[in-house]
Amino acid sequence: MFRHSAVSTVEPDHVIEAWDRLPLDIHPAYIGSGILALGLDATGLQGADFHTGKYRDTFSYDSIGWLEYCMLYLYRDRVLSRHHGIDHAMVGFEKEPGFQSMPQGWLDYELAVDGEVYDTQRILAEGRAWRREMQPTKGRVETSFELAGIRLTWTVGMGLDAEELPIRFRAASNDGSVRSLQVTITFHHHLKDGRPIARGGVGVEESPEGIRRTWHATGDTSTADVYEDADLSYGWAAGPGMELSAESDRLVVRMADEADAWDWTCLLLTGCSRDGSHTAESFRSRARARTSAAQQAEQSWSDYFASAFRLRIGDNELEYLVLITQYLLRAGGQWKHGLPLGTLFTTKFGARTFWDTFFAADGMLRCGHVREVRDICGWICRTMQPQGRPHCWMSYYDGGQPTNPVYDIAWHVTQAFSGICIRLYETTRDREDLEQRVYPYLRRVAEFAFDELFDLDDSGWYLRGTTAHDVGTERNEARKEKDLLAWLTVSVAKFADYAAVIGEQDPLVEKACSVRDWFRAHPIAVDHGGWTPWLPYMALPGPLMDGEAWRCAMKPVTRPENHFIVPLSDKPWDSFSTAASLLDQGYPEEAWLWMEGARMGVVGPGYWLESSYEHQCGGFTPYIPSGGSFLSCMTMMIVSSGLWRDELEIGTRLPRRLLSERMQWQHIRTFKGAVVSGSIAPDRLDVELTLDRPTEVTLRVPYRIAGGRLALHVNGGKVETFAQDRSRETITLELESGHHHLELTSDVRTPAEYREVHVSIARNVPLDSLNPESVMQGRNGSADKPLYVICRSGNRYLGLGAVAGAREHRE
Repeated sequence: MFRHSAVSTVEPDHVIEAWDRLPLDIHPAYIGSGILALGLDATGLQGADFHTGKYRDTFSYDSIGWLEYCMLYLYRDRVLSRHHGIDHAMVGFEKEPGFQSMPQGWLDYELAVDGEVYDTQRILAEGRAWRREMQPTKGRVETSFELAGIRLTWTVGMGLDAEELPIRFRAASNDGSVRSLQVTITFHHHLKDGRPIARGGVGVEESPEGIRRTWHATGDTSTADVYEDADLSYGWAAGPGMELSAESDRLVVRMADEADAWDWTCLLLTGCSRDGSHTAESFRSRARARTSAAQQAEQSWSDYFASAFRLRIGDNELEYLVLITQYLLRAGGQWKHGLPLGTLFTTKFGARTFWDTFFAADGMLRCGHVREVRDICGWICRTMQPQGRPHCWMSYYDGGQPTNPVYDIAWHVTQAFSGICIRLYETTRDREDLEQRVYPYLRRVAEFAFDELFDLDDSGWYLRGTTAHDVGTERNEARKEKDLLAWLTVSVAKFADYAAVIGEQDPLVEKACSVRDWFRAHPIAVDHGGWTPWLPYMALPGPLMDGEAWRCAMKPVTRPENHFIVPLSDKPWDSFSTAASLLDQGYPEEAWLWMEGARMGVVGPGYWLESSYEHQCGGFTPYIPSGGSFLSCMTMMIVSSGLWRDELEIGTRLPRRLLSERMQWQHIRTFKGAVVSGSIAPDRLDVELTLDRPTEVTLRVPYRIAGGRLALHVNGGKVETFAQDRSRETITLELESGHHHLELTSDVRTPAEYREVHVSIARNVPLDSLNPESVMQGRNGSADKPLYVICRSGNRYLGLGAVAGAREHRE
């Protein structure tokens, strides 16, 4: 199902890859904690990356040698540097090298079987019967293969926010004979071309719990340009029979024994601080917890996914992609100052571009991951420039990169960050979010807009100056960029709305209100532009944009189906963004086609990549923008909410392809503070939702009961009056704030029958969709008690005879 030939099994909770030999071109399997992130190669650790040149996404570099010899894979959240060789990646972009998370090292290992030594190159050449299993809900990767008559297995995984990497090695002789086996794991602190990472400031401490290497990393003691000083530590915690040692640029653990089976576990420990608070005692306490680290790691991921978005639809690939995408968003983590780690982002520019973070944040919010987006918005507010544009084309670290008026001519990053802030508050409706993480940035954007962008003439408000579509390579007259005008207008309009919430009134707010009110009266007619296909998804402009003009710009064919003639992009993030816009504008069938096309961009263990270059064989890093926009599409298709009105729609954007399926979902968050779980079948809709305000809720009527009499129960009581739109096959009702349980089914009785007699505590079960097992399971432990059925004639209740355990039927 995936586009990689090694994939043999795709289940909702795991992917298995298998090959007769160790494949050289597979995608690395990523593990991470949000503090550490690294990629595991075919051998089970990170030693064999000299085949990086085979990954197709190296097309974006001036030289694949830069990746092959200099790229390192162990990344930290709080240490920043300019990468070795980053200047090669930036040729042609005329920008300074970007700040990245500091590369700290890479893992390698060597085996000795009966004295015969196997390094990673020899393991790759001679290993057989390879298998790898990725389990996102456990945060674990297990790799196994056969070598020299022994079956070897590596199990590696990190818990959320952990600084420990538990590594378990198991092996068994195929014929049960006693063999001599030695495993040597090395944690290197130098580049692949031999250059050391540290030039000084290194110390080593030994204790009964393990061995620890410390490093005071500064610009003078680091080969790379360290942005801020930091105290780092690394170490091995090992069990009995393991030998630990430290060399000038590496830490080594050796395990050896003579047996027919082996099972060893060690722990790679790391730490980082800028105030010296990371002590040897904290290292020792973590080392003493070595035996429970793996269990704690798995439990942390299980707890995380218990409250995350999950989909059950009978499509193993889709269900797995929903989980692995959320895992990668969280495993990549964020720098403590906000933005996600570079390892899981684009490798093309050596830094985050605006849509990377926007797509990731939107997908995370819709799936319930609010904490991460709060961190991002906190960073956005801290790093906005006091003068000029609030943020540059590529934003690096805490305001350290000034606005460049020559090359920083794109405004999109400011709008993307505004969009993230707006989404956070509209989702949480939290006053602290508004005052600390949202409003300050929108006010800064409004200042920038009125100082440098917005202008007014006889025709109304417009944008002045020059802008660009992407990477500073195209310069366009801003007045022609209607899509950017719409995007910026949303930011300014929401600033005006939030000023009223906070109670602030000044000339800047008055200007913002005038812009908002003018565009409400004169919606923006969007024509073609760089962001037009994604505009409804990114800006959610509602009353500020002419939806019909957008549809005309997207070239719908003039026939009832209104299919769009737009070629599918070879970039998954592009296709998903367009699909999200189509969903927002009420075109679910077309959106589904774009989503299906984007699914061609899946490789390896289920990672979304950027373009067709990576489709050919693996790739180098999972591409988070694709993952974030994928999650947005999946959740928007099931549950959607408007940015401008207190409304919620459930199931109204499902394509026909899914209407005949039985679908379950949990924990979708929407604008206006709603959290929705539920299930839909051809004959029934069940919804659990929490609202923080009175809301208009619209439900899709399942297709097998559409057009008939409907029974709607809210919190156990039947609702007699609701608005029904038969053309859209929906019903609409008003709900107060709080938690609600909705059931929409077919009512087999006439209204007159219901008025004649009914029991307030009775449950309505449509006869034409009766499921006896479901009825009995829903009796809450009372299956051994009588089941009463009310029927006027006594005929229809006979259909209940198949209900197992029903001991008494009464008319």
